[in-house]
Amino acid sequence: MEDFKSISQACFVSLPRTKKHNKSSRDTKRGIGERYTIYQETWTHLEASIQKCQCDAHVDALNSVVSFVRTHNPSLKQARERVEIPTAALIMGVNMSDHAEVFKLLACKLRASVTHMIATVQVKDCSSISVLMQKVVSDIVQTASSDDVVLKKSLCTMSMLTSWYKSAVEKAPCSPSKRQKKTGSSVRKGDPIVVILEDLEGFKPTVLQDFILICSNYIDRLPLVLILGVSTTVNTVHRLVPQRASSCLAIETFTSIPVTEYLSQVFEKVLLDPSVPFKLGPRAFQLIVDVVLFHDFSLTNLLQMLKMCIFEHYYSNSASILCCRQEELRSVVPALSRDEIQAVTTLPSYQRYLPENKMSLEKTSKKILSLVQDLHNHHRSSLVLLQALGEFSKKLPGSPLGNHFRELYISYLEFPLSETEGFAKLGKLIRVMSIDELQKRLGSALVPFETQGKQLFETGLQKFRDGLTSYKKRLDDIAGQKIEDAEMDEIHEAAPLDWGELRSRSQFREKLKDLTKTKKVSPFELLREEIAGYFREVFSELCPPSQLPLHEVLYYDDAPSLKQYFVPSPRSVLHSALAKPYTYLKCECCQSIGVAEMSPSLPDLSLSYKLHLESGKLINLYDMMQAFRGVKVTTGQKKLSAEEEKLIEAQFFRSVAELQLLGLVKSTQRKTDHVARMTWGCC
Repeated sequence: MEDFKSISQACFVSLPRTKKHNKSSRDTKRGIGERYTIYQETWTHLEASIQKCQCDAHVDALNSVVSFVRTHNPSLKQARERVEIPTAALIMGVNMSDHAEVFKLLACKLRASVTHMIATVQVKDCSSISVLMQKVVSDIVQTASSDDVVLKKSLCTMSMLTSWYKSAVEKAPCSPSKRQKKTGSSVRKGDPIVVILEDLEGFKPTVLQDFILICSNYIDRLPLVLILGVSTTVNTVHRLVPQRASSCLAIETFTSIPVTEYLSQVFEKVLLDPSVPFKLGPRAFQLIVDVVLFHDFSLTNLLQMLKMCIFEHYYSNSASILCCRQEELRSVVPALSRDEIQAVTTLPSYQRYLPENKMSLEKTSKKILSLVQDLHNHHRSSLVLLQALGEFSKKLPGSPLGNHFRELYISYLEFPLSETEGFAKLGKLIRVMSIDELQKRLGSALVPFETQGKQLFETGLQKFRDGLTSYKKRLDDIAGQKIEDAEMDEIHEAAPLDWGELRSRSQFREKLKDLTKTKKVSPFELLREEIAGYFREVFSELCPPSQLPLHEVLYYDDAPSLKQYFVPSPRSVLHSALAKPYTYLKCECCQSIGVAEMSPSLPDLSLSYKLHLESGKLINLYDMMQAFRGVKVTTGQKKLSAEEEKLIEAQFFRSVAELQLLGLVKSTQRKTDHVARMTWGCC
């Protein structure tokens, strides 16, 4: 029977389970796709609005330059009358870091209405006069020709440009359509040739001088007009070139809007627009203002920071699917899955609002829709209230609420506005205002309500406007009554005071005290006190968005991560990037590797950085290379070929060169095969 012990044992086939798609994963992918779509729509709208704001900010200065080019066209004069080169000096300001975008707009305006013969020259294009002439001539010929024209470097001279201009203009027929068909050129007879020199302060003086003198020699044959981008003052031209060159220029100065002014317009008109669903929290808003308005003054950097904020908001926050336009909410909320509703209800602000959510999914969806709509309405109404308060408090002594609207808005985002120190100072200033000033400021506070229309009733602002209107009317009545009282005082003499029988100085002093105690308070003083109390009452009800449920849906306030991207600490960022590359690369191969661990999957620079941390003041390159090779060669691998050995050596020496470029090591004369370490400790 021993032989039959295993007779009941058998081999059973275990078929693999059919792979079912997880419904939650499908919902997650769908949610990410929808959030990405909303992100693209939001960013496209915001970017277009900012670009339009930039165009509107510079439109006056650019139109003036275009008008100058049109009216000072040398073609309008006889050749013998052309003595000086018409030159427009566009002063951009020392803090303007987006010169290229402004001059691109200027070139588009000139091309649309004045001429197609335009050359834009940057500092990198003027290493020598020959390079500068090549750039100018090739740009003019290529932009004015409909066909792709390739010019040899040796042919790019001013005499060649003169011949081309003569053949393109004088032989062209009068009809533009016929000219286009016959010559393939978009040149019109009498069009000027415009040369734009961006950032004049960066040009070499000798190259600039030679270019001006060459243009002056050809001004009788070519209708040249120069546009100079100047950061400081027009005296820069006289400082860079001698008098014999500057005397060839007929300079007219144009000043663009200061960069801080139009960046403020971007903050106040675009970022606070109620039609944009994405909002910035107080910390993120303050960080962007500090970096852009007080550090680099760059619109490009502002766009990058805003794009990162929007991307982080929609990518990391699953509830951001509700961060869409208010009119789209009614179609988005009913389509939410169970997991998405749960993600929304687990937000901290919603948990504080409804600690125990025992409602059904349908009721929860309706509640979410109502709360998000309340957020939109609260932002819209708060914006009007703050604008009215900003107009009322503008140019007050000491600027209690700030000089700009953005400062008032950031204060509103951080704390209840009525509890701030600036609002308390505003109340004190109201109590000492004259009747004329109070009338004027109440009239200014009513201006933001005029643009609301029907939305005034929807957002509940009618009551506040009616209150301001009522107080202004009462002030007008009191002012009229004061005028009548003054006229009556001129007619009737003041009634004498009844002093009674005063027998001593002490009685006289007591009588004066009684008169001061019984001083009558005027109606204006009572009304002024009432107005100060009314402002406090209204704005005490205005709470910051952070106190509202589901504010995380619309407001992004992760300033630390934003600071990590744009205002990092160089040394700590360098250490975290090299010691743990996953921090920035987000690759799976480096995810599980610790700071002190070695792995062949690490980048070469990261591996050499970790090896150099284990060394002393002097690092033996041969020993370090052997350690590098030992990490690169996996366990159990056969002997490396000669080509693989050379590849590892090349990778090692390149990584050491990169360490030297980063300032972590340097060569030393003490030992030829060693490098000196420039860091101490673990970093």
